[in-house]
Amino acid sequence: MRILETFALLACASCAPFPELDDTVDQEARDAPYPTLVNISALNAAIGPEPTLPLAEIESRLNELDASAEALRGPVVDDESRSRMEEGVR
Repeated sequence: MRILETFALLACASCAPFPELDDTVDQEARDAPYPTLVNISALNAAIGPEPTLPLAEIESRLNELDASAEALRGPVVDDESRSRMEEGVR
């Protein structure tokens, strides 16, 4: 019985109309030439090498990020606020 249900579902899905896409592209886009293909190595050469940071600057930034992360690890609600909230719920 499962096979029959699956077949019926697929048959219904295949009857869905295909969207009309021909009218969504204007004539100017249809008449436009194909873009020129460029080798990826030419694009990479045009960009140039990535700038590198000195190791000391990277370590400094890493330490700043670690300090920020440590500050965010604390409790979200302090003990005094938590006790007031618990009293309000009771």
